Amino acid sequence: MRHLPPAALASALSLAAFSGCQCGGVEPVQKITVNLRVSPASIDFGSVPVGAAVKKTIAVVNAGSGAYEPGAADAPSITAAGAGAGFVVDAPCALPLAPGAFCDVDVAFVPAREGDAAGDFVVHAPDGDIDVPLTGHGAKAAVVVDPAALDFGTANVGDKIEKSFTVTNQGDVDVDAHVAVSGAGFFAAGGQQALTLAAGETATVAVSFTPS
Repeated sequence: MRHLPPAALASALSLAAFSGCQCGGVEPVQKITVNLRVSPASIDFGSVPVGAAVKKTIAVVNAGSGAYEPGAADAPSITAAGAGAGFVVDAPCALPLAPGAFCDVDVAFVPAREGDAAGDFVVHAPDGDIDVPLTGHGAKAAVVVDPAALDFGTANVGDKIEKSFTVTNQGDVDVDAHVAVSGAGFFAAGGQQALTLAAGETATVAVSFTPS
């Protein structure tokens, strides 16, 4: 019987393993991979009033056949950063991800100033960072009430005096406002009101005073 030198035998076994051969009881070697993917590829938050918050979701998927060990030095991490202030990872993903698993990450845009903002959602992984560009615009939001006060004067018990005020959105984005009137004898027509005002739009709110 012919015997192979040790080095040649090792090479033959290695070749058999990677070719999927079941020669001599040698099991094929399966390569374990971690393949992280994100969706969508970019996010535009549009115009958001300064101080307000808008959330969007990014899905992180492990399309590979393995997972990083928890706490490992090469385990991936997630951040949101960039030149424009206001981008925040609101709900970090629970890593690592099992093969085929995914998780949703909430990213918020909370502009602190007016103007365009740009940032990045980044998954840091050993095989390369995955970057999702983030953009948004900090918009002016200014609601003006006119007049600033209403004086109903003197009224007899049971009388009803009506006046009105206007609510104007002087900003450049839509604004949701809530109108409520308090105090004995004061009522808003239609009760409490929810207003959605487009940029430059004005709404009139009627208020009455009926002393009792």
